[in-house]
Amino acid sequence: MGGAAVDEPAGVATVNGKIYVTGSTLSDNFPIANSVFPGRQGGREIFVSELDPTLSGTASLIFSTYYGGKGTDYGRSIAVDAAGTVYVAGFTYSADLPITTPVAYQPTYAGGGDGFLLQLNTSLPLIVYSTYLGGTKTDDARSVVLDPSGKVAIAGYTLSPNFPVTQNAEQPLIGAGLSPTNSFLTLLDLTKPGAPGLVYSTYFGGTLAEVAQDLATDSKGKYILGGYSYSRDMPVSQNALNATPAQGGLNGFVAVIDTTALPLNSLVYASYITGPGSQTVNGVDIDASGAIYLTGYATSDIFPAGGQTHISAPGNADAYIFILTP
Repeated sequence: MGGAAVDEPAGVATVNGKIYVTGSTLSDNFPIANSVFPGRQGGREIFVSELDPTLSGTASLIFSTYYGGKGTDYGRSIAVDAAGTVYVAGFTYSADLPITTPVAYQPTYAGGGDGFLLQLNTSLPLIVYSTYLGGTKTDDARSVVLDPSGKVAIAGYTLSPNFPVTQNAEQPLIGAGLSPTNSFLTLLDLTKPGAPGLVYSTYFGGTLAEVAQDLATDSKGKYILGGYSYSRDMPVSQNALNATPAQGGLNGFVAVIDTTALPLNSLVYASYITGPGSQTVNGVDIDASGAIYLTGYATSDIFPAGGQTHISAPGNADAYIFILTP
């Protein structure tokens, strides 16, 4: 699936037997169907495509569109609700991204690269809602999920000291380092136009850098972030598996945030996923019992004593699956 230039998928979802994909493309002839925007505006452009695998050949591509501005734009993650409405989060350098003003939470580009959220009706087709999300420095939305009440949750990372946060934030300020990068968790209610649509938003991180790679939610509205950290002072909970990193380089992390809790008390669980080498958490999920599933890579042992040991030679990366019941 692609055109004559580079086409890069980044997120996939399935609902009611259909397949939804987002990513970015440099192709002027990327396959389109029933599109909202039939052409590339300039630079790397976002694509959003819907496929029906019960149909054959080109007929299976029932919706596919470009979305972007004159700058570089990336589709990072996609979610779909039961009605087939599509939600895409990502990153943009475009100051002219198509935005649904005046209902957008943030109708204008803040600079330095912003996150964005796009809501699409692929049947009509049309943009239902779109907004920038960010401050004056780089902000990258890496993952989007829908919570049980229909709100939209976005996670990623930010360098902006003025990233939008709410009064009930777990961490209202970015880390105190010289040039900190922190993860963020933002919850939007798209039924409320403008500023009231920001339900919850917080930083999460220490004095160096944290990047949230993935996000999941349970049936009770708790949010699970997974990613990697360079900080030795990342916030952790009292019941953390690893309260400190094994070394000062790259370490994975998992964090559970309850956005309904009192301010500064919403961090339910947080721990490093760590060992002597380098490790990341690239994917997270949670089941009905509350068990948290993590996957990523590690170059050394990360499991508690008695668990499986690192398979390949020290320093080589192995994939892992880690199941926690905090």
